[in-house]
Amino acid sequence: GDPPELEAAFRRLRCQRVLARRDGVFRPAVVKQLRRGHELGVQFHGDRGVTFFEGGFLLGDPPAVVLDATPPAGALGVGTAVCARLDPAETLYRPGTVVEVSAKPPSYRVRFAPPPPAPPVWVPRSGLRLLRPPWPPQSGGEPTPPPPPSCGEDEEDE
Repeated sequence: GDPPELEAAFRRLRCQRVLARRDGVFRPAVVKQLRRGHELGVQFHGDRGVTFFEGGFLLGDPPAVVLDATPPAGALGVGTAVCARLDPAETLYRPGTVVEVSAKPPSYRVRFAPPPPAPPVWVPRSGLRLLRPPWPPQSGGEPTPPPPPSCGEDEEDE
């Protein structure tokens, strides 16, 4: 049957903010629906429609969808796969790898995956997201917050 991980993940992720990959970069989106048990539908900010990702892509390397949450400092070491915001004013994140960690001020040097080639840059923790699938739940302690009561504008009919 259907992969139960995806069902469980969807229930946990519904209405959560995520970053979803489009054109090689990660952009903010909201998880909206699960289709046929294996396609995750997300709505990119500014889009009217829903974009679907095959379950297989979601667990790919890099995954197509990651949580839009600042990672705990303990999760970020040299070699960690991340996506990083190039410009604090932007909401686009590019995939890369942490190549150096600085303690004061806390920041992380990220080498971006080409294309396009880019020199490594220092990024504060707030500009990083872990480049890993948003499930199973991280065994890190923090409980997942309960989903908001409704997912927005279009679901009064439940």
